[in-house]
Amino acid sequence: MEGTLKTNRRGFIGGVSSAAIISASSTAFAQKKYDDGASDTEIRIGHTNPYSGPASAYGVEGQLYQAFFKALNEAGGIGGRKITFITYDDGYSPPKTVEMVRKLVEEDKVLLCFNTLGTPCNTAIHKYMNQKKVPQLFVATGASKWGDPKNFPWTMGFNLSYQSEGQIYAKYLVKTKPNAKIALLYANDDFFAEKENLIKASKPVWKEHEYTDRGKWMDGWESRRRRTSGHDFAIIRLGARGVVRGVVVDTSFFRGNFPESCSIAGVALAPLVSVDELLESKWQPLLT
Repeated sequence: MEGTLKTNRRGFIGGVSSAAIISASSTAFAQKKYDDGASDTEIRIGHTNPYSGPASAYGVEGQLYQAFFKALNEAGGIGGRKITFITYDDGYSPPKTVEMVRKLVEEDKVLLCFNTLGTPCNTAIHKYMNQKKVPQLFVATGASKWGDPKNFPWTMGFNLSYQSEGQIYAKYLVKTKPNAKIALLYANDDFFAEKENLIKASKPVWKEHEYTDRGKWMDGWESRRRRTSGHDFAIIRLGARGVVRGVVVDTSFFRGNFPESCSIAGVALAPLVSVDELLESKWQPLLT
């Protein structure tokens, strides 16, 4: 007996769609799922480095990593996967770092960014990397803010913190040079120009077209513009107990962003107390 098939357009399309979905799903089930930048044969790693500009001396680090991953691939890679290491020159300029890292993430589809150099450059991409959920691993900077897994779980630091370095140097000097005069400083923010400029004996110098590893040349201490309440501060440790008879506050070449006022306080403590102990101490106002 000859059978008949009765259908309509909706049923026919639905039947084809179901068959297509089942077919596609079975293919997907057979494959492993990877994030961008990873497969059974490859791992794509992104990197930025100052191959040009004021911090180009660090360019040798990028060359070292290229040589390392080349040797690793020649030895068989990682679990049979070859490493594709993509590195771009950012000239130690935060805007350029943002441009290059966006290219790495959105065009090159890297799995992660590795050992990007510098506090200002890593700060510029910090939120972006965490919003994109792309690992920002082993950042090459000693700033203390990289160890914040609660707010930035996709970022991991690498260098010893600058505060720890300072404590190590101080303990070594006290042990080996007990009569030396030491001035140690701490600042809550020296993003644009380092706090050590506060104790330079020479007069400040202006260099119109020169850049440092912090950005535009600034021969003084410069923090970021505050957008919250409070104030920026620096702590100077004197080489010996004494009486502070005068302080020079020089705002040469700071036009528009220099502080309208400042205050100075002092405290006498035992040698080598921690920064936390300093901050919790009772300071006596010297200038308000």
